[in-house]
Amino acid sequence: MISITVLGSFSGRNKGDLAILRAQLGEIERRLKDELRICLFTKDPGRMREYLGDIIEDKRGGRKLSLEIYKAITAYFGPKSLGVLGGCEKVVFGGGGLFFDTMLFNIGISQLLNLFLITPLLKLMGKDFMIFAAGCSNLHSGPACFMARSVLKKAKVVTVRDQLSHDMLNKCASMEMPIGADPALLLKPMKTKRADAVMQSWPSSKKILLCLHKFLFVATEVADSEDALKKFIDCLSEYAFENGYTVLTYTNHTNQGLAQKLAESGAENVIPALAGENHLLPEEILYLFGNVDLVVASPMHACMFAYLAGVPFVSMPYAQKVEEFNYLVDNKNVLAVKEIANCQKVQDCLENAVAAGALAVDDELLKKASGLFDVLMDFING
Repeated sequence: MISITVLGSFSGRNKGDLAILRAQLGEIERRLKDELRICLFTKDPGRMREYLGDIIEDKRGGRKLSLEIYKAITAYFGPKSLGVLGGCEKVVFGGGGLFFDTMLFNIGISQLLNLFLITPLLKLMGKDFMIFAAGCSNLHSGPACFMARSVLKKAKVVTVRDQLSHDMLNKCASMEMPIGADPALLLKPMKTKRADAVMQSWPSSKKILLCLHKFLFVATEVADSEDALKKFIDCLSEYAFENGYTVLTYTNHTNQGLAQKLAESGAENVIPALAGENHLLPEEILYLFGNVDLVVASPMHACMFAYLAGVPFVSMPYAQKVEEFNYLVDNKNVLAVKEIANCQKVQDCLENAVAAGALAVDDELLKKASGLFDVLMDFING
């Protein structure tokens, strides 16, 4: 049995990262011709086994993919790292956001720092590794470019998920990097009892799903951001009241604390979408997105879920990667973070998104996401 290790930001807390991982494992399993053992490292093995239970448990018989999950301290390094890496043939990093210079020297957070430290070890061990469907943004500092160049030059194969990532990484190391699209674009909605239970707890009125996250103001300076956010919620609530909507607050993360806070700061027609923590699978979340009427979101993968679910959405791009996604799907319904306190601008964006309707899913974009797996399977089988 061939054995590989897949490393990345796989804690399960960020539902975008979990979406990438589930899409990745599902597509690998679908394409397998021979048996394959995949080793994953995560900070929370118990929860990850829950999130990947349908892949781990072989209820049909004859499954070719064997999945093993190990405890890690930084999602890359753990007590069994050396033994597992030594026993595998190859290593795959990603997909997802790997190359960022945000909090570069925080080993618990920085993907790039972890890559920089572990890749020389792999070379010493004689292990080939691949960078798969990498995302790159905010890679400007000298130390970050030096680290990225060191990692890229050691890789056997490098693929990226969009043109932005290609162009930024190409500045660090000019090399062939096939361009595809985010693996999460290959996910399909999953209707389950617990997803239906969530949906049935919602009001029967039309619904706006508001998905924000804590990094909203990281790249854009907004004077008194708390006050601006309160004004934004008031504008959204007013629009919802006048047009017969309920606003459901949601965070594309396990912890729904921000969603609860936003609901408490709004009117009676602003309520949390979920009660308690979010342990839904991305496919279940995608199903729920398909049962609202409008999505307003800052995270890239929340916008992606709305796109795949066939729901009109307003994007609030807090980072270059979100701008790149809007470009890829030709989304014109964009609300700049610096304009969130402008009530007229907010309402105009909402009205335009409703009038425009859902974006048609581009088959060519899905083919680009699928195409990266041709390269991945060649690496695994080669």
